Amino acid sequence: MKSVTLRDVALYTNVSVSTVSRVIRNYPYIGDKTRDKVQRAIKKLNYEPNTVARRLKYGRTYTIGFIIPDISNPFFSNAIEAAYNYIQNSEYSQYELLFYNTNGKPEREKKAIDFFVARQMEGIIIASSASRAIIEHVRQILQTKNITIVAVDNQLDDLEIDLVTSDNQLGAYQLTSHLLGLGHQSIAVITGPVSESSARERLEGYRNALADQGIPYQENLVFKGNWTRESGIELTNRIIASAPKPTAIFGFNNSMSMGALSVLKASGLRVPEDMALVSFDDVEYGDLIQPGLTCTNTSWYELGRISAQLLLDRFSSGKSTPRQCVKLPFDVIIRESCGYTISSIYSK
Repeated sequence: MKSVTLRDVALYTNVSVSTVSRVIRNYPYIGDKTRDKVQRAIKKLNYEPNTVARRLKYGRTYTIGFIIPDISNPFFSNAIEAAYNYIQNSEYSQYELLFYNTNGKPEREKKAIDFFVARQMEGIIIASSASRAIIEHVRQILQTKNITIVAVDNQLDDLEIDLVTSDNQLGAYQLTSHLLGLGHQSIAVITGPVSESSARERLEGYRNALADQGIPYQENLVFKGNWTRESGIELTNRIIASAPKPTAIFGFNNSMSMGALSVLKASGLRVPEDMALVSFDDVEYGDLIQPGLTCTNTSWYELGRISAQLLLDRFSSGKSTPRQCVKLPFDVIIRESCGYTISSIYSK
């Protein structure tokens, strides 16, 4: 027997799915007439909003997992909040969203995946390290388990799963081109792990911008980080000790860029007079930092929302529709750290 869904109740009462969800969760600001109509429909249609009861009856867990590498980074916490809000205002509002923080370590990532699979999660959103071992582990799970997986930030090789990400190549190209336009020809980059598609794509954008301006690519200006502030600190110390020193640093994420800025300030180097600095991804209150940080800005709230939408759509459509790759639009925000004194924003 087919179970009654929120959508069924919404169609029966001629109100939205989100309105039915709010009535069930006893939200305020619902009119008495609407509330009474929905409650009568729930009773008549025998809709069971209680998750525990539905688990017992249909053998399902009604849970979704979100695996992230760094909960301290506001971008990931914003993505989780957006995914939760989208789920709670959908016809799948009976689902609970749980998250697992891996600290960017593949061994913890595998543990997180196995933890969620063992608890029969029906879907997983994952910001993965994309190591070969993890990709093959996920491949095996997709072949043997009835679970839906959506990747965010990093592509998992050739796996047929949906992906939501920044436009990494174009964002890096525009930031590098901006520095070149200001006269910088020696630009050091602090990358993420090259096993991750986001790091490779940003490096490709950097290289393409250099090539288009006739500037040779120099391997000695590429410093491989791991997305953490600590790696930004360590590598910036190496950069400023190198000879000859570059005139600009491009951090491939906000945490490493903030690490770089702290080192530059502590060493007495003026930003941007002695060393320019730009970042892929903004930082919280980036306009209040001195100097303000030039960066790309992608909405990670939108990333979380779209990843949840794709996941829930898969619950309805199954695996029959082609894999989707959604590249989110971004802004390039020009602030003082690059040496360009007139604040402006241009968008893609």
